[in-house]
Amino acid sequence: IDAVDGFGPSTYGDAFADIYDDWYADLSDLDACVDALVGLADGGPAVEIGVGTGRVAGPLAGRGVLVVGVDASRPMLERLAARWPDVRGGRADAAALPLLPGAWCRVVYAAYNTFWSIGGPDEQAACLAAAARCLHPRGRVVLEGFVPGASPDRPSSSVEVTRMTTDSLVLLASREDPARQELEGQHVHISDAGIRLRPWRVRYLTNDQLDDLAGQAGLELDARWGSWDGRPLADDDAVAISVYRCART
Repeated sequence: IDAVDGFGPSTYGDAFADIYDDWYADLSDLDACVDALVGLADGGPAVEIGVGTGRVAGPLAGRGVLVVGVDASRPMLERLAARWPDVRGGRADAAALPLLPGAWCRVVYAAYNTFWSIGGPDEQAACLAAAARCLHPRGRVVLEGFVPGASPDRPSSSVEVTRMTTDSLVLLASREDPARQELEGQHVHISDAGIRLRPWRVRYLTNDQLDDLAGQAGLELDARWGSWDGRPLADDDAVAISVYRCART
């Protein structure tokens, strides 16, 4: 199947910035996420890949961590600055993180499925390489993403109702290409104001594939959790949190 034409690094953020805080405020266990990142930062600075409106970065900065947030979307960063002025936001493509080489960063993280949203294999590899170059010797790279289930034998598609109120309706149209390990779709947001299309795309990896990609960047797996409280990943967990450290030589 052909990919959505015109989809770029800022497409998702530009399309979702105005409703992100309303739709996704309750993603995962935010308190446990912030607790874990505070512990990993250990008093040092943190970088969030795809910081968005600051759902994670804001509370993390509120705990005394210096947070640098990177995002390709200007509308997302404008909302970040208005809501969380203590977070240092910077506009950049995650595949070309503007991180200075040197052992200064204690934790680089991508929450929810943000790492899957960066692009294809080359973009994901470039992101991890940049993260590794700035990492403190005792630093960590943390990636949260869904665990791929059994994929269809051939491309498939679906349409479902995801939100419905008395004055609005949201339809989710999605399709999967298992050969490319890609999911993409549109949230079709219908309201009194009209119809708004909100596109998204992810390129997912198995845990083994993610470990291989991290290895190419000079990272090795330190832990894999099934939740932000540090519980080890179980076979039936839908989400994995992978924690990487600098490879030992």
